[in-house]
Amino acid sequence: METPALLVLLARLLSLIDDRLAPDDSDAIRALGDQALRLTGLLVRRAERAALQAAPPVEINAPLVDAIIAARRLRARHLGADVGDPSWALILAAYAARLDGRSYSPAELRAAAGVPQTTALRWTQRLRADGLMTRHDDPEDGRGALFVLSDTGAARVEAYLKAALRISPVLV
Repeated sequence: METPALLVLLARLLSLIDDRLAPDDSDAIRALGDQALRLTGLLVRRAERAALQAAPPVEINAPLVDAIIAARRLRARHLGADVGDPSWALILAAYAARLDGRSYSPAELRAAAGVPQTTALRWTQRLRADGLMTRHDDPEDGRGALFVLSDTGAARVEAYLKAALRISPVLV
């Protein structure tokens, strides 16, 4: 099984564990959840290293740096000036899931984006308030929630990516 599939499977397991833990559950179960989170982080780092090793070398020059600056300005124009790395990671993870016809539980979204729990919570609340992301009840688990990129959010991400790709495919 490939690393991205393992990440999704592990994130789903974490979500199930997290949803079913009661305040009086044993420390051993909570320790298991902590170990699973550490494993998720390890798998994310492994996938990132593999992607970097597979990428062709890129020459760093002034036009490339100018293009990066232009792409950041485009991102700010399309998604808002306060969209930084953690929120951008959450947006991209939700966008990829949307393209695949999926939605994420909070734990799955955190794992896919590679951001800490508190950061993901803060930014998903902000992205929902900005209309870029929505939260729905999980039809398979009435106690759980699923996050998806809103139609507005998806349109804005798509517009940004198309504009940025015109500058350079390296930037995206």
